[in-house]
Amino acid sequence: MIVSTLFRQLAMACAGLLFTASAAFAWPLMTGDTRRSECVEALAIASAQFKSDSFSMRAPLPIAAAAMSRLVLSIDQEDIGSGDAQIADSNVFGKMPYPGDPNVLRNLYWQISPRNGKRLIVAKRAFGWHGDLYTYYLADASVPVETFLVDPEQAQSYGLRPVIQEAWRPLQLLQNSASGQLWAIDQNEERSWDVYILDEAGMSTRCRIAFMPAVTPAVQLLPKPAQRLASLLAGTLGPGKDEGTLQPTARIKYQVEQTWANAAIRPWALQRELYNSRAEVDDGLKKWAMQGPDFRKAYRAILRQYPRAIASLGSYYRSTFHVSSRAARTMAIHSMDYLYRSYFVFRREPSVTVLGWN
Repeated sequence: MIVSTLFRQLAMACAGLLFTASAAFAWPLMTGDTRRSECVEALAIASAQFKSDSFSMRAPLPIAAAAMSRLVLSIDQEDIGSGDAQIADSNVFGKMPYPGDPNVLRNLYWQISPRNGKRLIVAKRAFGWHGDLYTYYLADASVPVETFLVDPEQAQSYGLRPVIQEAWRPLQLLQNSASGQLWAIDQNEERSWDVYILDEAGMSTRCRIAFMPAVTPAVQLLPKPAQRLASLLAGTLGPGKDEGTLQPTARIKYQVEQTWANAAIRPWALQRELYNSRAEVDDGLKKWAMQGPDFRKAYRAILRQYPRAIASLGSYYRSTFHVSSRAARTMAIHSMDYLYRSYFVFRREPSVTVLGWN
C-alpha cells in the first residue's frame, strides 16, 4: 500500500512538471532558418521527444503518422554499440556490404535516385566499443557506386569528399513525402540536434534545436548542495584508468552526466530501470566504506549531504516548474534516488564491488 501510494504521488508529480514545463521553459529552442518547413517539422519531433519519458534525446524519433516526412535511413534503437544499426527504405537507399576489411568499410548505403546531379553515400566502419563510425559523401551522379567499394582510399579522386566525417551516431535521414526532398536530423549531441538539408547547394546545416543551456557539467544548472553531492559521489568511482575496451567507469560517468541533465531539465524522463535497487546500493556503499578511514569519511559525507541535496532540488523544481511544494519534493526524492543509484553497478553475485575501486 505504501509503495502504491508513492508511485501515485510520483506519477502526479511527473504529470504536473510536464504540464507546466512548456510554460516555464523555452526548451526546446530553435535557431537558424526557423521558418523552413523541415526545421519546423524537426522542432515538432524534438518537442515530442523532449516531453516523452525517453531517457535520452538520442532515442528513436517519434514520427507522427500524419507527418510530412518519413524516415528512409534511420535507427530504431538508442543503443547502437553493437554496430550495423541502420534501417534503410529499399526504395530510397541501397545497401552494399564491403568485401574487404570491415575496419576499412563495413557497409555502403547509396541514394538510388540522385537529385540535382548528386548522390548521397553513407559509409560506415567498425570502431571500438562505441560501435561504427559513419561518413557522408555527396558524389557526382556519374560516379559508379562500385568504384568506392573497389578503391575506398582514393575516394576523393572520384569526387567523393565527405560532408560529415566519422560521426559516432548516424544521421536520421528523412524524405518529404510530397517533394522527395531529403533532409536529416543529427542526434550526435544529447543537448542539441542539427538539421541538415540536401538541395542544389549541397548538404548543409540550416537550423539547430537546443534542449538545455550550454552548461557543462549539467549539475551546474542545479543548486550548490546538489553539486556538492555530485562531487562526493563522483569521488567513489575512482580514476577508471587501464580498464580496457569496455571502459566501465567512463560509461558510468557518461550516463551520470546524462542523468544530471535530465534531473535539471526533464525530470519526468528518469524512469528507465537501473541495474541495482536502492537496498543493493546502500549495502554496497556500506561495504565499500569498510575499506579504510578515507572510505568511511567519504561515506559519512555522502550521508550528510544527501538530504541537503534533496531539499535544494525540491526548491529548484518548485521555482522552475511552478508546482506545489509537495509535488516538488516528491519529484526531488525520486530524482535524487535515481541519481544516487546511477553512479554504481554493484555485482550481485558472488560479491559486492564498485566498478572503478574494488
